[in-house]
Amino acid sequence: MTRENPPYGGFSVLRAFLLYAVFTILDDYCIIVLVRWYIIINFKHMTRITKEQSEKYTEELINIIHRNGEDKNLLREFLKDLLTPSEYRDMGIRWQIVKRLVKHGKHREIASDLKIGIATVGRGSRELNDKNGGFWLMVKRLGKSL
Repeated sequence: MTRENPPYGGFSVLRAFLLYAVFTILDDYCIIVLVRWYIIINFKHMTRITKEQSEKYTEELINIIHRNGEDKNLLREFLKDLLTPSEYRDMGIRWQIVKRLVKHGKHREIASDLKIGIATVGRGSRELNDKNGGFWLMVKRLGKSL
């Protein structure tokens, strides 16, 4: 005989009623202890992935993009699925920041034209000044075709 999981992610109505009954009797300190105990017991399996795992997953993604980068439509659709709509939009804006900084655009002008904060332009400028960073290396590779 298999035991089915109760609805609401393992939190049954009976459990909720019992917790409510207990909480109405106990003082605040006891409630805090019980809630912490419940969280530890029920969510101990939810740990973050390690930095090494994250880097491995990112490297896999970069390889997929590299192998399939010739198909613009596939890449466009893949990025739209991978990123949120605002991340997808911001990606293009960030590249415009870099292009305008390379052409010696003024920070305030760039921010005003692209309707973004001056801090966003400043961040792009800092990243562009890193001679080992991706922005600098891409600008160097593209040269005048930028």
